[in-house]
Order: sequence, then C-alpha cells, then structure tokens
Amino acid sequence: MAKFVLNYRERTKLQDFVAHTRDARLSRRGYALLWLDDGEPALEIAAQFNVSRQTVYNWADRFKERKGLPLAMRLADGVRSGRPYTAHGVIDPLIEAVIDTAPHVWGYRSTIWTAPLLVAYLSDYHHLTVSCQSVRLAIVRLKLRWKRPRHRLALRPDTWQQAKGGLKHGLFTRARTVILMLDETLILETPPLTSCYCQIGEQRCVPITGNRTKRVLHGVLNIGSGDALSLVTAKWTQETHQDFLRMIRAHWRGWHSVLFEDRASQHTADASRDLADELEIQIRFLPRATPELNAMDHLWRHTKRYGLANRATQSVAQSAETACRYILDLHPRERLRKAGVLSGNFWLTK
Repeated sequence: MAKFVLNYRERTKLQDFVAHTRDARLSRRGYALLWLDDGEPALEIAAQFNVSRQTVYNWADRFKERKGLPLAMRLADGVRSGRPYTAHGVIDPLIEAVIDTAPHVWGYRSTIWTAPLLVAYLSDYHHLTVSCQSVRLAIVRLKLRWKRPRHRLALRPDTWQQAKGGLKHGLFTRARTVILMLDETLILETPPLTSCYCQIGEQRCVPITGNRTKRVLHGVLNIGSGDALSLVTAKWTQETHQDFLRMIRAHWRGWHSVLFEDRASQHTADASRDLADELEIQIRFLPRATPELNAMDHLWRHTKRYGLANRATQSVAQSAETACRYILDLHPRERLRKAGVLSGNFWLTK
C-alpha cells in the first residue's frame, strides 16, 4: 500500500471530529488514520485496536475513495450484502390463505395441514423452498394454535344479526322493564374435574358413589341489576318449569318482565307459553344452539368450576344447595361480571 498522507485541512477536521464524536467506532478509525499519517506502522496500529493490518488498510482506502463526503460517511462501514434472504413476510399470507382449506383440495392425501405438508405445498404451488422451522415460525406469527373446534349454528352473518336485532326490539323503550335470562343445569353426584393442587408424582383422587341420582337447578338472572333467583327440583318437566315461572312473577311483581330462554321442549310447550301469557311474562326464545347468548349459562359454568369441582359429593341434594348458595352469595355486580354481561362484547346492550 502507498503511504497514507492527509493534507492540512483533512488532518485538522479529522482531529476535531475524533475529539467530539460519541461514536466509538468512528473515533478509533479516525485515530488510526491520524497515526498512519504520522508514520506509525499499520501492524502496530492494528495491534493497538485488536484488528488485522488489512482492516487498517481498508479504513484508509475507503477514506480516500469517499473524498468530498462528510467525515462521518468517509469513516463509516463499507457496503455489505446485509442479512440473508428470509421467508419472513413472503410465506405468511400464502399460509394464511390456505390454512382453512382441506389439504385434499390441493391434491394431498391428508385431512389436516402439518408443517412438512405446508413446506410441500409452498414448493409445489409457489416454487418456494423453505424449511419446516420457517413454516412453524410463520404459524406463530399468524397466531394460529392447534386446538379443538366447536359447533356453531350455520346461519349467515346477516341472518344472525337480524335474529339478534329482533330479540332486542323494544326492550329499552318501555318503562319499568326487567330483562331476565333463564336456564337450567343438571347437578350430578359425579363432580366436575378441573385442576387442583396435588403432591408431585401423585394424582389426587376424588371419590364418587357411582349413583345416577341428579337434581335440576333452575336459575334466572336480571341482567340489569344482577338479582338472581333459583329453584332445585328432582325432575325437569313442564310442571316444574311452570312453577318457576310463578316464582319469577312473584319475585318481580309490578314489573314488565321480558324472559329470554332456550328452545327446550319444557319452555316451548303450549301450557308453559299460555301460563307465561297469563302471568304477563313476555317470552323471547333464543336461536338454537346458541348457549353463548344466554348469560345464565355462563354463570352455571363459573358456579360448577368454583363451587362444585374437585371435591367429593356428600349428597346430590347438598351439592345443589351448595351451587344455589354460591350464586346467591355473590355480589350482584360480581354475578353480572361472571355472566359476561359487563363485557364490552355482550350482545344485549342498548
């Protein structure tokens, strides 16, 4: 390499730059060039900064080639190729577009998509060569999870909105109106199991009697105030449902009552509907297979999980009483929160 020489103007500017810059990389390159201009051997300068001699020569060559540019740019790194090409952002929309379709539509003998199968799909149809790890990372970025689906009534979105709109018609225009949601649940002698503390290496056992006795727990929730009413019966018939309707009228006497319930045969029976008309309770039936619309159904789920699960059943009657007591001991606002009424996504709002 030819001798590196700085003119007076370059040396003055370079000395001022290294004295005030906060970039350590640019500062050490500036000092290296100043020392090189002073006649210091490149090998000693390289040892001082723990780099190779060729690196010092590269600094000097770039400084000369970028003449006329600001000092910071003359001392900056050389042009680099950058990070190697990745599939990030390329395969994501392709996977998202195909993940909800069946693989056999694309000619694959499989009912589900797997990472290797998606790799084959990207290669066959888009001529992209990617690894399984790239596909898995794309699945994580798309927030996809392998989990169990659920059934839902096959209504068109416009029909679904019309159904909910019809159920809400006229609810908030009439004075002294209570909006109630009714539902029933079964209390069995076999308690539900969720999760609990156990000794490491051991599985906790919950004893059961093996009996088939059960109780029917009727419940109704006022979605405005959080007030609740319950009834325990041995059977679920038209008569027991009609008895509960009479309890509802007695509890909310003097109010215009609108009662939402599912389409169980005990609810839709002519005798039950005639009694509701006689008691001046307006019945509105929810669409079929829509438990998510019934706030009382959500409250049952919470009650069974925290009031009855993971503990031995003394008697089915006691379990039913415990479930009733658990609901009644909740604060009204807590009932509404557990039932999902206070959620911003609750469907029955003004």
